[in-house]
Amino acid sequence: MDFILIDGSEGEGGGQMVRTALALSAVTGKPFRIVNIRANRPNPGLRNQHVQCVIATQRICGAQSEGALKHSRELSFIPGKITAGKHVIDIGTAGSTSLVLQTIALPLSLADGPSEVTIMGGTHVEWSPVHDYLELAWLPFMRKIGLDMDLEMVSPGFYPRGGGEVRARIRPAKELAALSATERGELKRVGVLGVVNNLPLEIAERFVRRAESQLKSRRVRKIEAHVRVFSCAGAGAYVRLLAEYENVAACFSGLGRIGKQAEKIADETVEEFFEFHRSGAAVDAHLADQLLPPLALAKGESVFSTPRISAHFGTNAAVIAKFLPASITAVPAGEATLVTVRAQI
Repeated sequence: MDFILIDGSEGEGGGQMVRTALALSAVTGKPFRIVNIRANRPNPGLRNQHVQCVIATQRICGAQSEGALKHSRELSFIPGKITAGKHVIDIGTAGSTSLVLQTIALPLSLADGPSEVTIMGGTHVEWSPVHDYLELAWLPFMRKIGLDMDLEMVSPGFYPRGGGEVRARIRPAKELAALSATERGELKRVGVLGVVNNLPLEIAERFVRRAESQLKSRRVRKIEAHVRVFSCAGAGAYVRLLAEYENVAACFSGLGRIGKQAEKIADETVEEFFEFHRSGAAVDAHLADQLLPPLALAKGESVFSTPRISAHFGTNAAVIAKFLPASITAVPAGEATLVTVRAQI
C-alpha cells in the first residue's frame, strides 16, 4: 500500500495539517502517514483534540490508524468507506468542538445518507474558531459551495472545564459548486453581543458598551447591541461582532481572560473587524484557509478575495496538493489578496 507522506514540521506545522489530511484521506480513500507532528510547537505531538479528530474520522469511515495517542509524533491512517449515521464524540476536555466538526463535515457531506453528530468539549476556546464563527461565517459559505448542514449549540463550553455541546445535521451534498466571492457589498449593520456564563452580567455589559463606543467613534452607525447570559458548566465570557454586508457576513470574537480587562478585549475585537473592513475583501483570512479543501473538490474555478494570506493557508494548500490535483494561487489585488482555486479532477 502506498502511503502519502507528510512532514508535520514543514510550513506552519500545526494541527491543521493533521485535520486536513484526515478529511481528504476519508474523501479520496488515500492512506497517509504524517511524521514530526507539531514538531515546532512548545508541546509537540498530538494533543487530545487532535486525537479526537483522528478517532472521529476513523469512526465515520471505518479507518485503521496507528499512533492516535496524546503526544504521538507520528500517525498512520488507512481510510475505509464513509458511513452516514449518528455519531457522538466526547472530547473529554475543553478541546475545540469546532475543529473536530470541521474535520468530519466534508467527508460526511459526501456520504450516501444523512448524519447526526453530537460533539462535547470546548465551544469557545483559544486558538480555534468559536461556535458562533462556524454558525455565522463558516456555515453560510459551506452552503454556497453545496454542503447541506445545520448547526446548533446546545450549551457553551469554556476553558478549562469544557462541557459544551454542539449538534450538526449533515445531509448528502448533491454537488460541490465553485465559489465566487470578490464583492462583499456595502456594510448593512454590525451586531455586538456580550456573553457571560456563570459570571457577573456587568462583564457582558462592559464588552458591549466599549465595542459600541469604539464603532461609533469610527463612524459605524448601524449597530445592534445585545447581552446574553448562560448558566452552564464552568465559567466564561466573550464578545462577538457580526459584520453583515450585502453579500457576505464576517464574524469576530474575543474571549474573556482572567486579568485582562473587558474593555481591552473589546478593543482588540473591534480592531480585528476594522482590519478586515479596510481591506475591502469578502472572506476573512481564517475562513480563506478553511475554504480550500471543499473548493479543491468543487466543480469549476473558484475566486475569492481575502485581506491576507495566513501561515495556515500555505500549509493547507501544500497538504491538499498531496491528495488532489488542484491548482491554488494567490495574488495581490489592492489592499486584499485574490485567491483562485481550480479542481483538476
